[in-house]
Amino acid sequence: MFEVCYKTIFSDPKLAHIIFPSLLILSLSYADSKTIEKFSTHFRSMIQNKFLLNPQYFLFELGPQVAELICFLYDFLVDFDKSRKKAHFFMVRSLVLRNRVNRFDSEYSSVSTLLKDIELLDMAKLAFASGSHHKALSYIEKKFADKLEKKLSDAALDAFRQENLEFIMRIYSEMGDEDSVKGCRLIANTHMPTLESMLSTAFVERNSLEALMISAQLLRNDNR
Repeated sequence: MFEVCYKTIFSDPKLAHIIFPSLLILSLSYADSKTIEKFSTHFRSMIQNKFLLNPQYFLFELGPQVAELICFLYDFLVDFDKSRKKAHFFMVRSLVLRNRVNRFDSEYSSVSTLLKDIELLDMAKLAFASGSHHKALSYIEKKFADKLEKKLSDAALDAFRQENLEFIMRIYSEMGDEDSVKGCRLIANTHMPTLESMLSTAFVERNSLEALMISAQLLRNDNR
């Protein structure tokens, strides 16, 4: 059933929107832990290797449709996970019993396992590449909220912001939100800019001459 679902994604994305989410949950509920782990790896590899490492795939009509489907599927699984968890909470007040119910609910446990193996930053990059800029931003915000929930240090949160600042700035630029782009630039200016960040800024500002000069410097550095 996994293979049928997977092939449907690339043969008929519109049909896959209808049948894939429910079939996937049903399939996962009957799978053992090794099969779920294998599928999770396969699913993550599909996002990273088929899409993110092959941007030319988005030049064809099917590419953005499939990327949109994967984002839809991820959102569907997140909503399913939340609603099932909420149902367990209201039905079973005892924490001990609730944990047992969570384990015995094969659909819930398998979906939770799959979601833990999907990287939100990959989903954000996939959504951005397919043109879903607002969705890409929502995934970035969710990732940051998850880090806040874990009560990470200010230094760790700041490192996350800096690592993804260029990407966030590109998202705001594509959305036409100039104020947010300026805000990102102010944050970037508080740190020593790298050639990569300067190149990103040049692209955002559509300064082709500066982008060309920085690219040439990066090539020289690589050849040393």
